[in-house]
Amino acid sequence: MSSQDKDWPSVCRIIWLSGGLVAINEPGAKVKIAAGINGPICHEFQLTTFASMYTMLGHHGFSIIGTTHVVDMDEANGIRPPEFRAWSDGIRVWHVSNVQQKWREVAHAASQKNEMVMMDMASRISSELSYCEMRLQQLAEAYGVQLGVKAKEGDIEEFVRFEDMHSSKIYLAIHALFWELAVLRDYMTEFSAKYLFGIDKVTSFGKKFLDQLANSKWKNDDVAIELLRAGHEGHGGWLATFSDYRNLFTHRAPMTQAAGIAFATQDQMAIWGGKSVPQLYYPLPGDVRELSNRRASGVLFKDMEELIATSRKIPKRETEPDALSYLHDALGLMALLAERMVQRSPIAPEAIHLTEADIIGPLQVRWPSGKV
Repeated sequence: MSSQDKDWPSVCRIIWLSGGLVAINEPGAKVKIAAGINGPICHEFQLTTFASMYTMLGHHGFSIIGTTHVVDMDEANGIRPPEFRAWSDGIRVWHVSNVQQKWREVAHAASQKNEMVMMDMASRISSELSYCEMRLQQLAEAYGVQLGVKAKEGDIEEFVRFEDMHSSKIYLAIHALFWELAVLRDYMTEFSAKYLFGIDKVTSFGKKFLDQLANSKWKNDDVAIELLRAGHEGHGGWLATFSDYRNLFTHRAPMTQAAGIAFATQDQMAIWGGKSVPQLYYPLPGDVRELSNRRASGVLFKDMEELIATSRKIPKRETEPDALSYLHDALGLMALLAERMVQRSPIAPEAIHLTEADIIGPLQVRWPSGKV
């Protein structure tokens, strides 16, 4: 072990990357990129500093989804779950976790003022941000498991479309994250309607709420403009597109059948140094609104020949985004919107300080050794 490694912080970082790739940094400067969970190492590099991890991953051509930090043996042995945090590019970094904490602090401040309705709404938003982050971790892990199995079995190719017994867990995790994000969207809509715009009895995001907002005195408000732009169906607002996907998979057909016969894709991603590494790609339909309308009007295909022909079409990332990358971006946009709203909360976030009066029953501290 080098002298640099001896001084390295005692933490193992597991960085979940797009496409099912996994970066592993045990105490020390070496970073290993694995083709999925327990998959073969397909790339390595050395860090200059502990903090340079994320910048260097970007320089090597990888896109970060989130990080699991393992800090003691209880976490390493599965006794206590290690912390996962979604990654945000730019200066925010752990933005989802930070915004979740702000909403938790609003709920705390509201409880101190006996504002029970606001406490309830803020608490629900805080919880959903946390749940969305957990669902993102589950999806990243599901990608990693499938890529790892494929790589260990020596099935890595330049390009192949396939389906195996791990595919269903990925589709399930995709649906689950769409669902959680939709719940978060509606909770934030309810809060903004009541406390930012004074619109009563709104509990979900949709045309009715947007019409009310567009015709209110708040239509030129910064948050209102952002909501109206994001929810604009005709101009591809990101929240409108997200809602189209969620509604398609919830009310029309699951992702596996939404556009025909679905397959996962394993292809190659070019990285630093002229190398290529394997990755997974689960394409979302590119024409989601048209597809949903066609399904609403009747059967999608007139016969099996058309179904098979459609299923043979090769998806393109430019128009049919990968589900993991898309949902990671959607969570980031939701968190930005949640930040804008929490900054406008009538009751400001208040740091949580526990006193003896807040503790009910005995309090135990369990150390990593297991001793109480």
